[in-house]
Amino acid sequence: MTATLILLALTACFVNSDIDGDGDGVLASEDCDDTDAEINPSAEEVCDGVDNNCDGEVDVDAVDAPTWYVDSDGDSFGSEAATEAACEQPAGYVSDNTDCLDEDALSFPGAIESCDLVDNDCDDSVDEEAPDAPIWYPDTDGDGYGDTSLPVQACQASGTLISDGLDCDDTSADISPDALEYCDLVDNNCDGFVDEDTAEDTTTYYQDADGDGYGVEDVVTQACSVPSGYAEVAGDCDDTDASAKSCVCTVSSIDAPVNNVSRGSTYGQWMTDSMETLGAGLVWEMDFYTGDTLVEYASMADLASGTVLSSTVLPEDFDGTGAVVYDGYLYYNQANSYTLVEYDIAAGEITSTLDLSDSGFRNSFAYQWGGWSDFDFAVDENGIWITYGTSANSGSIVLSSLDVKPLALVETWNTDSVAKSSVGNSFVVCGVLYATDNFYNGTANINFAYDTVSSTSSDPGLTLTQPGGYAAMLDYNPGDGQLYAWDSSQHLTYGVNY
Repeated sequence: MTATLILLALTACFVNSDIDGDGDGVLASEDCDDTDAEINPSAEEVCDGVDNNCDGEVDVDAVDAPTWYVDSDGDSFGSEAATEAACEQPAGYVSDNTDCLDEDALSFPGAIESCDLVDNDCDDSVDEEAPDAPIWYPDTDGDGYGDTSLPVQACQASGTLISDGLDCDDTSADISPDALEYCDLVDNNCDGFVDEDTAEDTTTYYQDADGDGYGVEDVVTQACSVPSGYAEVAGDCDDTDASAKSCVCTVSSIDAPVNNVSRGSTYGQWMTDSMETLGAGLVWEMDFYTGDTLVEYASMADLASGTVLSSTVLPEDFDGTGAVVYDGYLYYNQANSYTLVEYDIAAGEITSTLDLSDSGFRNSFAYQWGGWSDFDFAVDENGIWITYGTSANSGSIVLSSLDVKPLALVETWNTDSVAKSSVGNSFVVCGVLYATDNFYNGTANINFAYDTVSSTSSDPGLTLTQPGGYAAMLDYNPGDGQLYAWDSSQHLTYGVNY
C-alpha cells in the first residue's frame, strides 16, 4: 500500500514539471519566460530591451521600431534614399528625412542660403536672400552706371541691374562718372561738385583789381561764372584806377557806312540779335515809325534780295524806331503809351511789360527828328538798356539798365546831356552812352559820351557819316561790333573801332 502511494506521488511530480506557468498557452519548456504571458514564441517583438518572441535576439525586427533615414553627408538630416527600422539609431542614420541634398553637408533645412545654384535651405527655392549675394544697382538711363541710392542684393542680375553704382542721376545718360563736366549748374561727372573750373566750356575771365568791370589780359582764370575780383571783358588801361575805362571798349573811330539795301520809307528800324538765340544770321525789319508788323529774313543776303522768311503782326502796335531784338525777344515801345513791351518772337506772345510813367510818349521827349522816338532801347556787352526823357531831369537823356524776363529797371543814370530833343540819335558801347548832335547833315558829331561806371560825361570828338540825310535810327550790336542805322530807307552798317 505504501509503495503504491509513493509511486503515484512520483508520477504526479513528473507529469506537472512541464506546465504553462504564465498562462500564455506555451509550456515552460518552450517558453523563454514562463513568468510573463507577454513573452513567448508567438509574441511580437517590441522595443523594450527584452527577447519578446523567444528567438534569442532582443529588439530585432520589433514591430514598433522607428524608421531611420540615411545621413550620407553627416549634417544630421537624412533622406529616404535609404531607410532602416531599428529600436536604436543605427550609425549613419537619423530620424529626420527632410534633407534635400544628402550629398552636401551644407544643404539642409535651415541652412544659410548661398549663391551656388543649390537649394541650400531646402525650401524649394534657389539662391534667394543669400547673405553672400552681391549688390546690384538699377541703370535706368543705360549709361553703364547704376543708381547708388537704390541697391538690390541678389545672386544674379536681372533687368537693368548692374554692378557699378556710382551714378548720381540715373534719369540722364549724359550724367555719369565718366561724363564731361559742363557749365550748366549740374554735377555732370558725379564727383560731388558743380561747374568746377575744369568744365569743358568754361569762360576766360580777367583780373579786375579796381572793380571797374574790365580786366587785364596777363592774369586770367577759367571758370563757369565770374569769380570775385575778375571781369568778363579784358583791356583795362589802368587796373588800379576804376575811372580808367577799358582800352578795348573805348570807341576811337567809326568807319564809313555800308548800304546793305535801300527799301521802305524814310523812317524805320532794322536789327540783328547779338545772342543769335533763334539762329545765326537772322535779320529783322520794322518799316515806318509806327505800325504792327515785324518782318524776318534768314540772312543779310535775303534782306538785300527781299526774300522774307516770315512776317508777323504784333499783338500791340509799336511807336518810334528804338526797338531791338535781344536773346530771341523783341523789345519796343507800345504805341501811344509809356509802356515797354517784351515780345517772345518764337512763341508769338508778349511775355512782360513795364510802364515808365514818369516819362512821356509821342514826342514828349523824342529825338530831334520826332517820329515818336521817346523811348530808345540799346544793347551792348553788358546787356540791354533804355534811353528816355523825364521832366525831373529837365528833358536830358535818362539811361537805365534793364533786367529782362520779366522787364524791370536795374539802375538809372540822369545824364547831363543837352535836351533829348536836341540829340540826333544815341547808342551804348561797354556801358558808355554816345549821342550825336544831329540826324540830317551828311556828317554828325558824336559830341557827348556818358560813362555809367564813373558817372561822368565827356566829348569823345567822333564823327559819323549820314549819306541819306535822315538818320531815324542808330543802334550798336556787340556781337559783330557794328552800328546799324536806317537813313532815308538805306539799311546802313558801320564798323566800330576801339
